[in-house]
Amino acid sequence: MKTVFTILLFIAGYSLFAQNSLDTSQYKNIRARIKDENTFIQLDSNDAVSYAKRGVLKYKIQDFIGAKEDLDKAIDIDKRYPDFFNNRGIIKGGLKDFKGALLDFNEAIKIAPNNSIYYFGRGSARMELGDYREAIIDFTQVISADPQDHGAYSKRGECNFYLGRYSECIADFDKTIQLEPENATYYYQRGQALSKSENFEAALLNYNKALVYDKNFPEAYGALGLTKIALGNREGGCADLKTALEMGYEAVIATLN
Repeated sequence: MKTVFTILLFIAGYSLFAQNSLDTSQYKNIRARIKDENTFIQLDSNDAVSYAKRGVLKYKIQDFIGAKEDLDKAIDIDKRYPDFFNNRGIIKGGLKDFKGALLDFNEAIKIAPNNSIYYFGRGSARMELGDYREAIIDFTQVISADPQDHGAYSKRGECNFYLGRYSECIADFDKTIQLEPENATYYYQRGQALSKSENFEAALLNYNKALVYDKNFPEAYGALGLTKIALGNREGGCADLKTALEMGYEAVIATLN
């Protein structure tokens, strides 16, 4: 039974380092705001806050290198602001420099040790570096500060999954779903942990629930198909796997063959 799930990848949920796409009006608005910050910087070349603001704006339009240069400048001028380090850490994450990001989050925490936002950043960087145990400590710190933070439960659940702690993972996703009951990815992630625990009936319910909230979710169709096959419904399972393939999820090809 265990091997039927080996082709499926665990899908990560929200990523601190991911960028949302912008429409034309949003892009133009940000470009206009960057021009405003240019003006402020021309008036005062030692205005650390304007460099920092411009850097964040550049990050939003995916000018990661320009964004980092601005945050570098802001920090050179004034090292007192933890947000400068936090934002540069996020920018470094966008550049895939997760070790550098970790250093910046450490600096932010050193300046403001009671701000849970910085622990979320550090936990995210540690996850990217594969240091799941330390990341769990950071996400637990976030949860202690805000028990309603479903994102922190989600990231801790992902860490537990990668460490093979499926019971703990399921418990974390129970909480994320309680807090965010219409999030399709959370049901899929809980289903994967249930599948790894060989609780296929419960996994089946979760994959179906994921598809209730997102019908264009090929990985959920793939997982649903494999689960049906594991439970003896080969015809239904193959139909779901074909749907996943038609939606572009090529990982199911090995199973269909």
